[in-house]
Amino acid sequence: MSTLEIIIIAVGLAMDSFAVSLVCGIQNCVNWKEILKIAFFFSLFQGAMPFFGWLLGGVFLQSFQSYNNYIAFSIFLLIGIKMIYDSFKDSSKNRIFLIDNLRVIIGLSIATSLDALIVGMSFGFLNINIIKTMLIIFIITFIFSIIGVRIGEKYGHLLLGKKAEFVGGLILIGIGITQLID
Repeated sequence: MSTLEIIIIAVGLAMDSFAVSLVCGIQNCVNWKEILKIAFFFSLFQGAMPFFGWLLGGVFLQSFQSYNNYIAFSIFLLIGIKMIYDSFKDSSKNRIFLIDNLRVIIGLSIATSLDALIVGMSFGFLNINIIKTMLIIFIITFIFSIIGVRIGEKYGHLLLGKKAEFVGGLILIGIGITQLID
């Protein structure tokens, strides 16, 4: 898998964190300390979850080696469809939270990174440098989280969060399709 493909995957995965960061910016007055805390935790979990998925995927690697590309495609497709589906749900009731509470931030970090765990499983079926991949995902999520909070503060009334989740789903489906082509 090329670095460009990893970056595209990282952008797709970061969309959940971006969407939640937008909501953080919309709902709360956020100072830079809080913005960096949000970005750090979202990035930490988003970057670490693929490693655990990679470990799980590696366990199954030998059993399903001839189907690796189809498995990776299926995982990306399902996550992408779920993200697109979630982008149409009215979850405004579920998105009201207090970001000054560390437990809330950690809970949101886990929730936004579950798809990264599943994507990480597909990495176990592919020839991939997991440390480099984790670092790229961490950096991109960190940047997107900061940008998300700032945009949410300034332009939150446009409700970009759902559009970001939809685009993230499309990106993951596109990456899945490239796995079939390889």
